[in-house]
Amino acid sequence: MLYIWLVHSLCADVVNRVRNGESIPFRPQLPESSDLGKTMLDMIRNCWNENPEHRPTFQQIRTSLRKMTNGE
Repeated sequence: MLYIWLVHSLCADVVNRVRNGESIPFRPQLPESSDLGKTMLDMIRNCWNENPEHRPTFQQIRTSLRKMTNGE
C-alpha cells in the first residue's frame, strides 16, 4: 500500500513541477528510509542519474528487482 502511495506522490510531484514551469530535472524528493528499503530507494536514484551512461540497464534493474523479491 505504501508503494502505491509513493508512486502516486512522485507522479503528482512531477506534474505539479511541470505545471509550475520549474526547470528540469524533475526529481521528486525521496525519503531517506521507507518500507521500500534502502536498496530500492538507491536503485530509483540510480535510474534518475543525469548521465544516461551511469543509469542501470533494464537487465540490471530486472536482476536487482528479482534479488529484492527473492526471485518472485
